[in-house]
Amino acid sequence: MEQEIMILDEEDLFFQKDPNSWNIVHCLEHLNRYAAYYLPAIDTAISCAQISPTSKNTQFPTTWLGRLYVRSLHPENVKKSKR
Repeated sequence: MEQEIMILDEEDLFFQKDPNSWNIVHCLEHLNRYAAYYLPAIDTAISCAQISPTSKNTQFPTTWLGRLYVRSLHPENVKKSKR
């Protein structure tokens, strides 16, 4: 993917289908900003976890929103995407 982006010229990188859409640069900037926040936060959460790798108890407290998100990612929850 990196090689595909590297060969694009500036016009392609900044092309927007319409004023409300994101271009390639917007998408990459968004991913980089969120990664800068979430990757350290995830590392901290993992290092502070009280669950032993050998423990069979993998339950942890969560909110209704967290449960909704986890259910949405379950493999049995397949929805067709619009093309």
